[in-house]
Amino acid sequence: MSASRKYEHVASKRRTVNLRKGGTLARFFGTQALAQVVALIVGLIVVNQLTKEEYSYYTIVVAVTSAITVLGSSGFGAVLLSNGAQLREDPTFSSFIVSVLSLRRKLFFRVACGAVPILGFLLLRNDASIWNITALTCLALLTCATMTSTTVFNDLLALEYQRSRLQYISLVASGLRLLGAGSLFLIPLKYAVIPVAVNSAVTFITLRMQRKTASNLVNFRAAVTARYKKMAMMGYTKLLPVNLFAIFQGQVIVFILSLQGLTNALAEVGALSRFPVAFVVLTSTIASLAGPIVARASADRLKRTYGQAVAGSCFLIVCLVGLVYLASPWLVLLLGSEYSGLKDELMVMFVAGAVFCLGDVLRILNQARGWIDLSWMQIPLSLLAIACGLLWIDLDTSMGGCLLMLTISFPQLVTQLVLLVRGIRSPCSIDLENLRQSASVDRRHAEERTD
Repeated sequence: MSASRKYEHVASKRRTVNLRKGGTLARFFGTQALAQVVALIVGLIVVNQLTKEEYSYYTIVVAVTSAITVLGSSGFGAVLLSNGAQLREDPTFSSFIVSVLSLRRKLFFRVACGAVPILGFLLLRNDASIWNITALTCLALLTCATMTSTTVFNDLLALEYQRSRLQYISLVASGLRLLGAGSLFLIPLKYAVIPVAVNSAVTFITLRMQRKTASNLVNFRAAVTARYKKMAMMGYTKLLPVNLFAIFQGQVIVFILSLQGLTNALAEVGALSRFPVAFVVLTSTIASLAGPIVARASADRLKRTYGQAVAGSCFLIVCLVGLVYLASPWLVLLLGSEYSGLKDELMVMFVAGAVFCLGDVLRILNQARGWIDLSWMQIPLSLLAIACGLLWIDLDTSMGGCLLMLTISFPQLVTQLVLLVRGIRSPCSIDLENLRQSASVDRRHAEERTD
């Protein structure tokens, strides 16, 4: 083959690969966009159908549920992506996954025991009835028990490039949520317990679908190894302090308004927070597509791959903010007459969501490479931001809550930028041979005990 024909062949092959990648990205992004549009519609239905009092209860449950989920799965995503990418072809990969899941179950029950009294107290402070407190607490626990597992299985399927299956599961879950929200029009009772129950049922169905898919990729009967549990615990421990403050940072407004019993402001801030859900499309795409690619990128392609992911994310974030600015007068009307006149608050909330989104993108990519050693920096920065907000921002109004949200959105971004610079200068990797030998020893010991 001549040099010119060889060049044309290589160029044609590259164009085919790029078209395939573009098609995959377009399909996945489209699926995630559709899922989040459904989520936005569901959120707006819930806002319009519930009274402000009931919606404030719903906001509290969502905040505490998110906190339990993050704590229950903290660090496991980073361990799966950074270490799982290198162990993917190893015979002990199933043992690695089973060990991570075993540790996650153990830690979840500890977190749940501490969160139940907090949820009950916040609901009681906002004059919820005993029936409401009992029902919402039980449903929140059921939801968290499944959500902490779905986050791990989602990372596993993304690592194994099960994109089409992830898209299918996401669409099914979105359809079920939409049907559940639509049932609010048919039920005369306007209680927060109804949308919470629907979310719990959908999460359980999602988990069953994910596990069925994962069973074709992983042997869930593999032995739990001490070495891999230790690895997962190290990842959990490294990120636990940061995640504790990230939870407090993200939900501090809900906690403060709940403690003060400001039901009206709490409902307005919760309603406005429905719109930044658009950024979840971007973070989901990065976590499921770019995260595994960056995790497996070779040293010579790392900067280019990382840069492309960040540049594309920034472009989309700017476009979303511009669109919301132009459409803000009509978007506020979607919340209902009780929330009219919140245009400025909506823009502040959305800009805060944009900053959070960019920080999340960097966090996902950094964790995919195992760059988490200096994550503790976010703690003092978050404390400083919260202290400044409490001193100089009036939290008696929804605008004050939105401004505080904007203030506390920057510490994560600054921390992840520092981790990025440090990681690029000194990339890290794990000692695969040592892990394999240790896992083999643990497996032999497990077999001897079984015999």
